Amino acid sequence: MQQLLRNKSFASKILSKPGERRKRSEAFDLDGRLVVSAPKRIASDIGVIRGYSKSGGSCYVEPKSIVHRGDELSQIREDIAAAENQILQHQIALIAQAAPFIDRAMDAVARMDTIFARAAFGTTLNGVIPAVKAEGIVNFKDFVHPVLAVKSYENARQTSSRNVVPIDLNLSGDKGCKVLVISGTNGGGKTVALKSFGVVASMNKVGVPISTNSEIL
Repeated sequence: MQQLLRNKSFASKILSKPGERRKRSEAFDLDGRLVVSAPKRIASDIGVIRGYSKSGGSCYVEPKSIVHRGDELSQIREDIAAAENQILQHQIALIAQAAPFIDRAMDAVARMDTIFARAAFGTTLNGVIPAVKAEGIVNFKDFVHPVLAVKSYENARQTSSRNVVPIDLNLSGDKGCKVLVISGTNGGGKTVALKSFGVVASMNKVGVPISTNSEIL
């Protein structure tokens, strides 16, 4: 194409007006075909019209001398696209066959992720996983609600101070205390204590380390 554009005879044909000062012509890609801009009056004489300018005064023409090469290039591109599609279909079929194994692998990765997350949480807060027994005894000391524990940990990193008051709970079942009564002034921590007891049970059930000094729940 560049050799064709350097041809004086061809370049003079694609000028907009007869006698116009010759400008440098450039080829560009139009839907996979190399074209040049040429006036409508001579477009069909130069080659195959592939499109029109917005104004409609010019045509985008693929020169006759390279049409066959453009056809070959288009065929090559179609062959490449067909090969890519074939490879893609093959890969999709392999993925479909391996879907059960992929599902199990994703489940395993998710479980490992939660295990590491729980371990990291427990390590950060020096948590423990209390032993659960059948005696009906609930006994933990210095428990801190996880939300408050995280905030306390972040504050400690910044100010080297901890301002969260831990909570103790002791229900001995048939050996003593069976009922717990919580009383106090507004803002004294009753709601936080009750929520904390429920959080303890939930965290222990799913194996999340608890921020407490107890080893039995």
